Amino acid sequence: MLKITSPDRHQLNVILIIQIFKNPVVRRRKKNPDLKRINKQTISFNNFELNAIENYCNRFRIKNKTRFMREIIITEILKKFNDNYPSLFDDQMTLFR
Repeated sequence: MLKITSPDRHQLNVILIIQIFKNPVVRRRKKNPDLKRINKQTISFNNFELNAIENYCNRFRIKNKTRFMREIIITEILKKFNDNYPSLFDDQMTLFR
């Protein structure tokens, strides 16, 4: 008689892992074309400003200076937009002047 043995748990796990890596299911998000960064802008700094930026990036271990500057600029712009947002009841009514 032929005795058939069932594989143990370890063998099943190995088989499962091999199957997963052979046929991985990759779910990628569709990229929004409006969020693609295609516009370029140039900034000039004097020696003191550049030295301050270099020291800050070294001190706080910032590797990606482009991302750092983009985040700082956008944060400041959004903060100003929020501060200057028109409200219904301003301190000075300029409606009928």
